Amino acid sequence: MPPTPPISPSCAAPAPACVPEDRTPTDRTQSRTAATSLTPTQQAVLNCLAAAGRPLGAYDVLESLNRTSARCRQPPTVYRALDALVGSGLVRRLESRKAFQICAHPGTPHDCLFLICTGCGRSEELVEPRIPALLDAAAATLGFQPQRRVVEVEGICRHCRATEIAAPSPSPRAVG
Repeated sequence: MPPTPPISPSCAAPAPACVPEDRTPTDRTQSRTAATSLTPTQQAVLNCLAAAGRPLGAYDVLESLNRTSARCRQPPTVYRALDALVGSGLVRRLESRKAFQICAHPGTPHDCLFLICTGCGRSEELVEPRIPALLDAAAATLGFQPQRRVVEVEGICRHCRATEIAAPSPSPRAVG
């Protein structure tokens, strides 16, 4: 696994930062409505994930919150907040990374398909309704009844690929 990039020094981002601006006004309203019923710890965790801009593990969230707040939080408190945020659909869990990230489409029922960059650690949530349908059809041919789908694809994001192209690796030395 590549080294983890440093955690954002500030988890005190304002709540609107948790609502991506590229979504429709209805989506943003639903997200803000869900966010208004959050406890202070849940809101702090949500803000921390939004400020990080990449998936974080529970202990990364805990460390960041304790570093930026006078109030010291304990692991069970952060885990309860994460569980509540996942349950509300505001946050998604990346199973392979044991990490959490802001849901790109809260308020809209959908299966989570994640594209995870092994270079920088960032993750993109992909909503593609054909993929769950294909998985269900394949499972049905085997007589299998899916209860939950977890699809995570690891690779290199366009930013990291562009960086690799811009800085090609040195050619091996000639032995002579």
